[in-house]
Amino acid sequence: MLTGAAIDATGVIRAVVDPNVLVSARISNQGYPARIARAADAERFELIVSERLLGELEDVLMRDKFRRYATVEEVDELLAGLQEKGRFFDEGEPGRLVPEDPKDDYLVALALAEPAPTTSFRATRTW
Repeated sequence: MLTGAAIDATGVIRAVVDPNVLVSARISNQGYPARIARAADAERFELIVSERLLGELEDVLMRDKFRRYATVEEVDELLAGLQEKGRFFDEGEPGRLVPEDPKDDYLVALALAEPAPTTSFRATRTW
């Protein structure tokens, strides 16, 4: 699900991509999720990220069942690439925005948010 997209004053398309789309793109290089991931990688749009979004992506991709799709090192590289290429926004504390799936409230809030002044994502896992 492409959660939100907008064109800013400079004509740049900004988009929030649900972490599940990025997970699907990691599993298969076919289909729309892979096309969205390739477009983001090619910087055809500005990918909006937040600590929460990257944390959710990390939590999912670090599960044992995803090892056949990405090693720990590959997940670290993906997260580093998203941190480098993505534009950080702070979704704040979202209210109820998605009645059907409250876990996605932050994605809609992120699409409506202003850029974060400076943000640095840190991996949350501990060894």
